[in-house]
Amino acid sequence: ILFFIYQKSYSQNKITEELKDENQKPIISASIILKEISGKIIAFSHSDAQGKYEIITTKTGSFILSVNSLGYETKNIDVVFEKNNENKTFFFYIIIFSGMYIPVKSV
Repeated sequence: ILFFIYQKSYSQNKITEELKDENQKPIISASIILKEISGKIIAFSHSDAQGKYEIITTKTGSFILSVNSLGYETKNIDVVFEKNNENKTFFFYIIIFSGMYIPVKSV
């Protein structure tokens, strides 16, 4: 009897990051989305209690990493994976949203 073991392995690209606000406090539960240039979502994640997250994709090419959290300005970063098995680490601050909120009155 002959047995064959087939194992399919994928080359993965990984993005890790630590999100903090301008006071260096971790940003918890931020939404992180990796998109193709066309806007198609490739992968997504949320930051943990330390503001850390990880996104893994098997795709290569140019992408946009979009980070947002309630009360903070959205940040978009261009990311390029030229080959497989690339790891990218980002560390950046997200600025507290300074826009004016206009209350809506119910009628």
